[in-house]
Amino acid sequence: MYCFRCGKPISDESFFCKYCGTRQVPEVETVEPQENETVELQESETVEPQEKIEVAPKAQTNDADANDIPHQPLPMNWHSFLVHFALWAGAVYLLGTAVQSPLFGTDYISSEAAATFNRFPVLKTVETIHGAMLFLCAIMRFYTAYQMLKMRKGAPQKLYIVLIAELVVAVFYALAGAVVIPDYDGKSINLVTALVYTIITSGLLLFVNYRYYKKREHLFLRTKESQLRK
Repeated sequence: MYCFRCGKPISDESFFCKYCGTRQVPEVETVEPQENETVELQESETVEPQEKIEVAPKAQTNDADANDIPHQPLPMNWHSFLVHFALWAGAVYLLGTAVQSPLFGTDYISSEAAATFNRFPVLKTVETIHGAMLFLCAIMRFYTAYQMLKMRKGAPQKLYIVLIAELVVAVFYALAGAVVIPDYDGKSINLVTALVYTIITSGLLLFVNYRYYKKREHLFLRTKESQLRK
């Protein structure tokens, strides 16, 4: 190539002319736009600003603390009546009735009952089964009374079972007696009347106790292992 100032020949890789010392600037080719050639610019699309959605912060909850909420003190008068008198007295009554049945022999059977058994032999079998069921209900009452007195976990559920078991026993005895004994001196009518009365009272008692102890389930949390550790 040639120096663009002095015009003397120099190497193509030279940055300076060795004769005049002028810096060699490479020539830049300029491209002239051709006629009838236009560049169209596309209009930029306008983006509408989106509305800012504010998300309310979630309330911080802890399931573990849900059980730590303090409960308001509730009256326990009915519970005290059950565990100190009603359950124990009912168990003693059922036990005494069971002892008077043929289950424990004929020594405790009255003369009137013995005469009835002689007239209706099947009734003696019914009385024996009834006595066994009453004996089991009495044991269940003793156990439930102790569990509720100690505020053991699940004690109210045991009370419901006792009430349902006693209702089943009453229904069995009334129906069996009405079938075995015909209308003898109005005894079958009395059994049906007693059955209706038992169903109403037992159902009402079960409902009342369920509503009562449903609000007090948090009080029955003691286990046998925790008391042994103490």
